[in-house]
Amino acid sequence: MVPETETPDDQKDAFDNLSDEEKPANIIDAAASGASSGLQLALNVGAMLLAFCRINCLN
Repeated sequence: MVPETETPDDQKDAFDNLSDEEKPANIIDAAASGASSGLQLALNVGAMLLAFCRINCLN
């Protein structure tokens, strides 16, 4: 086994692909956008679980 000597591609310049409008202005902005994304994901998962349970009850 050989250790990795270069930075992985997924960690190189993580924010370079974002436009200036998408970059968080400060830590509060970053936390707020992260919380918003997390809440949106949680609501989507909850809706899928609810739909799955409803379909399961029909059978």
